[in-house]
Amino acid sequence: MAWLDRQFHKMSCGIDGRQKSGTWADRWLIDPVRRGYDGIGFYPDPADTGAPEGHYNLWKGFDFEARQKVKRYSVFRDHLSRCR
Repeated sequence: MAWLDRQFHKMSCGIDGRQKSGTWADRWLIDPVRRGYDGIGFYPDPADTGAPEGHYNLWKGFDFEARQKVKRYSVFRDHLSRCR
């Protein structure tokens, strides 16, 4: 947010609509449609019930689809037994 603290702009404030100078961060903080949360967390849930009410869920799921299980462990096991 350091970049936003240094970017000044004109914004209208109050009922009279007068403009005053402020930072983008100030404008964002007083924005009535800004989203706000009571907390954040990491809630991986297979049932996809999501985060508790009022919390932002940092879990976005996996970036890949699971594939069919391949039974290749025997090749790896044989390799390990020969390396001893």
